[in-house]
Amino acid sequence: MSLTESIRERREAAVARRAPESVDEDRELLLQIEALESERTRRRTQERIRYHTPHDKQQTFYAAGAEYRIRLILGGNRSGKSECGMAECVAHAIGYRPWLDESDPDYRVIHKLTGKPLEVPNRGLIVCESFDEQGKKVIIPKLLGNPGQKEGGLIPTTLVKGVKRNQTGVITEIYLTNGSTIFLKSYAQPVKLFESENYDWYSLDEPPPREHYIAIERGATDSGAPIWMQLTPLSQAWIHDELCSRDDVFKIHFDITDNIGYGLTAEAVAEFEKSLTEDEKEMRLHGRFFHLQGLVYKEFGDIHLVPRPTTPWPRNDRWQYWMHVDPHVRKRHKAVWIAIRPDNVYFVIGALQTPPETNLISHFADQIHAYEQDFLKLRQDDIERLIDPLAVPPSVVGTGASIIDEFGASGLYFRTGSKDRATAIQHMHKLLHCRPAEGYYPQLYVLNDLHEIRFEFSHYSFEEWRGKDVAERRDPNPDPRKKFDDYIEGIHRIVLATYIPDEGENDQHEWAAPKRARYSTGY
Repeated sequence: MSLTESIRERREAAVARRAPESVDEDRELLLQIEALESERTRRRTQERIRYHTPHDKQQTFYAAGAEYRIRLILGGNRSGKSECGMAECVAHAIGYRPWLDESDPDYRVIHKLTGKPLEVPNRGLIVCESFDEQGKKVIIPKLLGNPGQKEGGLIPTTLVKGVKRNQTGVITEIYLTNGSTIFLKSYAQPVKLFESENYDWYSLDEPPPREHYIAIERGATDSGAPIWMQLTPLSQAWIHDELCSRDDVFKIHFDITDNIGYGLTAEAVAEFEKSLTEDEKEMRLHGRFFHLQGLVYKEFGDIHLVPRPTTPWPRNDRWQYWMHVDPHVRKRHKAVWIAIRPDNVYFVIGALQTPPETNLISHFADQIHAYEQDFLKLRQDDIERLIDPLAVPPSVVGTGASIIDEFGASGLYFRTGSKDRATAIQHMHKLLHCRPAEGYYPQLYVLNDLHEIRFEFSHYSFEEWRGKDVAERRDPNPDPRKKFDDYIEGIHRIVLATYIPDEGENDQHEWAAPKRARYSTGY
């Protein structure tokens, strides 16, 4: 029962008791309460942003604005990412976050470059996928509300001075009474339109094409203008490769479950989940990149990265050093090196490829000699060598000698590696597996300066389906794509040649990996 209904009942009871003075008192109280309820409804409609209640990750995103110029919200559907991004737009346009107390350190919007409050009035740009869909149906209603359904927008109505529409009737500019202006553009517009004007802040809704982002960033860098993106990572894999890898870019994942209790129910999430495949769940529920669906080594992460040691690698018969060469006719030759500790812990320690200007075997052999001696500080005799089996047949060019013979002429002697990729993948899962909370740590690590190796681990994926027809797309393909695998194949072959159960001892060195609990690998 509402408070108003309670008052009405009291009034009726007072009339029944024939107490006119009580009726008058209740009538006055009822009018006051109705006025307060009307004012509350008005405020929630016309000043909705004051009632914005962020969940923990949304608040973390707001707080990061003072420390990071570029921020990414990688969110699943209905995770609160759009509400968060648009609330931040309004906060920048007015200079403060109205839903916070004035004493809160994040109340004022702080400019990362100057360390001072953002100047108002200012000019901000919101970019969306299209005017008619994302702009008209999502962005504008979030900012200005939906009058037909009596829903308020995040911009207080008293601050809206006017708007400008394009030829199709979509609002593209919002003018505020404080002098600030919010502009709306679309990725469908030519890139040159993003190079001609600079803004004081940028909000990019859903993944932008790289050329649009570069045009925006070119102008934003000069002024230090903040940029934030709120996106479900369905496309634009460049964001993962070029932005998510940067330490100066703030990244946060919004899971759909983060928004339960903030306008979303657990029942609604469960119902939505029923209609999704496992890979779609990663993207639409958890905000993981779509282009990484079917990733072979999903367990690979920061825990598998270790710094390069400052002390030399040990030279004794208890340590093993292996390398693999993957030669190509048209692509650049590539080589990878692995050190194996006495307790069977693997470290990927080196990666090398031929320069673009030459692909001669003799030149690559010289590179390998120099890399091992000068960079890895290893003797040639310390290293066991494997090569792709395709290097054995005679070459169709030059003298007719095989690639393996050409390396032998330069003092590098190889034996061919195994092509049993399925077994190698199973071994790799064992080596990468870890549960730190239970004391289980990986048996394979990558030195964190080997960016090419890290890239391949985060992109090496299975073919999505065995068949091309839609009717056949229910049988996942067991074979990885022949893409982003040049170093991975070398690691596979070294693992196949060396993998044994974990029975060794743990040496203690400055660069040794964390101790790990003993457990059977099953081999």
